[in-house]
Amino acid sequence: MIKFSDLQPHPSIPEYHVQNADTSVLLVDIAAQLNNSLMRYKLPVKINYGAIRSRSVFNPTTQKCVTIENAKNNYYKYCITTRSQGRVALVATYVFGRESAGSAAPLLTWTENAELSADFSKLPDAKRENIREETEYYSILNRCITSVLAAL
Repeated sequence: MIKFSDLQPHPSIPEYHVQNADTSVLLVDIAAQLNNSLMRYKLPVKINYGAIRSRSVFNPTTQKCVTIENAKNNYYKYCITTRSQGRVALVATYVFGRESAGSAAPLLTWTENAELSADFSKLPDAKRENIREETEYYSILNRCITSVLAAL
């Protein structure tokens, strides 16, 4: 169970609106399409179904979601969830969890922080390679998620 308070909206993947969609069926479709898309890149990911627990103490609710995590490394995990707003299903992408210790890759990928980029050349080769691999992982994963959600 994922706590809603642990989730952060993904900074570069927008919320998508899907007309006349059943939210539970939509999650199954998203998981299947993501699996197909990510298999082409051979990314080491695990796609699972989960639940988000609301932050309400007196009236807690749960919401179904699809989670994506790296099978080999402790990178950020992704959570995709749907909710209904009238006849529209809203699809939101969140991140949670921790990245690998001391890694700047999520910041480089999501905010393109110029200061971190400048310091990148000062890092040892092994550390630069780890950050490069993590940055590529996020880049591919973000593109796959965006292309799947945009096609709904």
